[in-house]
Amino acid sequence: MKKIFCLIIFLIFLTINQGFSEEYRIIQVTDVLYNYTNSESETALKNLIQNLNSQKNVDFIVFTGNNLSKANQENLKKFLKELKQLKYPYYLTIGNKEVSKQKNLSKAEYFEILHKKVKSHKKIETQNYYICKKDIVFIVPEGAKDVISDSIGYYRPQTLDWIENIIKKFPNHNVVIIQHYPIIPPIKKEFKYTYKANEYLKLIEKYPNVKAVISGDFNTNCELEHNGILHISTQSAPHYRIIDVY
Repeated sequence: MKKIFCLIIFLIFLTINQGFSEEYRIIQVTDVLYNYTNSESETALKNLIQNLNSQKNVDFIVFTGNNLSKANQENLKKFLKELKQLKYPYYLTIGNKEVSKQKNLSKAEYFEILHKKVKSHKKIETQNYYICKKDIVFIVPEGAKDVISDSIGYYRPQTLDWIENIIKKFPNHNVVIIQHYPIIPPIKKEFKYTYKANEYLKLIEKYPNVKAVISGDFNTNCELEHNGILHISTQSAPHYRIIDVY
């Protein structure tokens, strides 16, 4: 019997509490821009965590970059300390604001801290990783720069090769890609367009089991389909997106 793959997407505001019952559920949170020296940011994160914990039947939460407002190890450690209050497993990737070699938080250092302090990252030792659940593989690549940080993402050739290898490794699994930078811009902001995005797009469109790309960065909600792949962009926190997959 042919497998059916569907995504049911809900944008959830912090003031709304709803429960759903589907086969597989993740929550995407993006662009939290946490700053432990700012009391409003501290309060906003606590409220976000409380609301995320109120959701039902969540398999995991993924924070899709720009989790911090500035690159700083203490900022990251304080952020992760707050996230310990989450009752669901969670994963993280990076955006352009939270890594900088000049500020003592390179990409390597960021993921090393995740590896040490986040339970779900204990077995993850690389900056690009995947999560295999049932017959779905979630691929989480990073496209940030940590030498000269800017708002343009770049998924390097070696990263694209890695993505393709993971897709080939699981030919009978549906694939969902989760990352910070959209491949297809949800709105016109040329200064944010991902570098050489067409190469990335051409790669994933070769594989019919790639079903969706979930991203943030643009602070807008958008769902568009291109050649059979659903491209989803989500508004910045405190908003978040519940995605049911079945």
